Amino acid sequence: HWAAISANPGDNLIVTNFGTPQKSPVGGIERRGGLIAGVARWDQTGVAQIITGDITVAQDASLTISPGALVKFDGGGPNCCTDALKISVEGTLDILATQQAKVIVTSIHDDTVGGDTNGNIGQTGPVPGNYQGIEYRPGSRGDLRNVEFRYGARSGPGARSGAVFVDAPQEVSIDGMSVRDLHWAAISANPGDNLIVTNF
Repeated sequence: HWAAISANPGDNLIVTNFGTPQKSPVGGIERRGGLIAGVARWDQTGVAQIITGDITVAQDASLTISPGALVKFDGGGPNCCTDALKISVEGTLDILATQQAKVIVTSIHDDTVGGDTNGNIGQTGPVPGNYQGIEYRPGSRGDLRNVEFRYGARSGPGARSGAVFVDAPQEVSIDGMSVRDLHWAAISANPGDNLIVTNF
């Protein structure tokens, strides 16, 4: 009726040999909205991490997403302020993927990776702006390597306007980022923000 596995965003799980999702509204690991207050890792491959509420990585906390992971955002209705979800970073968020094992961040409506994770047998498809993305807040840090963003960057009243939105972080480094079908910017930054962007 709902999720195969439901967890807090900061829970550290070991999940192996997860089967192909069929007719399940959250066919993967549901990452409920909330606060990550410690050290968290999303290490699972072969199963989607499905974000169903806004997540905040607290100051002095960290989230690391490992190579080959798949992250999908739920929601994506017409109201950007309530339906377009994001991860807000006050501490550290690193995505340490490789060219051989990229991390894909996309919409739950995208059945081309991870299968039919919303269980509606293809009745809905992804559109640009199904979610917001990752927001680096003042003083935060991040290292994003070989990440592909699809169908994000919802822009509108109350919504940030980049798949990666940067607002006065300590430092954010981005290498090997690729994007497709965004609603607005790949990276949105203030003119004085400290960014290192290579191999875009």
